[in-house]
This record gives sequence, C-alpha cells and structure tokens, in this order.
Amino acid sequence: MVPNDSHVAVSLHTYNPWAFCSQTAPNYLTWDGSMNYLPDGDVNNANQLFTSKGIPVIWTEFGATVKPYNGGNNSDQVANFVTHIASYAKQYGQKAVVWDNGYTGIGNDQMGLLNRTTVTWQWPNIVDRLSGVYP
Repeated sequence: MVPNDSHVAVSLHTYNPWAFCSQTAPNYLTWDGSMNYLPDGDVNNANQLFTSKGIPVIWTEFGATVKPYNGGNNSDQVANFVTHIASYAKQYGQKAVVWDNGYTGIGNDQMGLLNRTTVTWQWPNIVDRLSGVYP
C-alpha cells in the first residue's frame, strides 16, 4: 500500500515489448502501432494503481535500442515508440523521461540520445519528436 502522503510519487520503468526495446529474438525493428497495447497496459495499470488516486507517476526509464535497419538504423521507429509512450502517459497526467545510458552506437543496448563527448544529440530525430510531447 502506498502511504497517504502528499510527498510521495512513483517512479516506474517499462521496456515493453522487450522484443522491440532490445535485440532479443524475435527482434522487432519497426513500431507501427500494432503493439501499442503492451506499453499502454503498463500506463493503464499505473493509472489504476496510482494516478487515479492522486499519486504522481513518472516514467523514469523507458526506451529502445537503436538497431541496424534497411542499410541504416531504426531511430525513426524508436522515435515512434518513445513518443507513443510519452503521449499516452501524458493523457493521464503522468510524466515521462527517456532512458539515456550513454551508449550512442547502433546495436544491442545502444540507448544513448546525448553524445557526451561532443555534447550533441546523437539522435536528434528522437529528441525532436519527444520535445513535441512536452513543449
């Protein structure tokens, strides 16, 4: 049970579906909305358990690996995914913070958005899309 205290908030993580977020088989490369029900279920559960009861929710960790795709990468697909979660969570008053692990390449566990060496966005297309959710 969550304490009845105005200073309590809940921090949650989701990497659902893992097959899109990681390189684990079947290793989905595209986000077309057909699997929205998976992260939406996480947000819905957070709403039922917390937000609807006045307890703030912050998604402090979610994201997806940028993977090789069609001779390039799937960063536009990752942008679709993270923007969907942030937008859906926002409908319930939940906040979202995308995970940046500092690894800015392409491949397994590459979830870095900010290149810490050059202090530039590694994936500006992802950042630009997310900036539109919380302007």
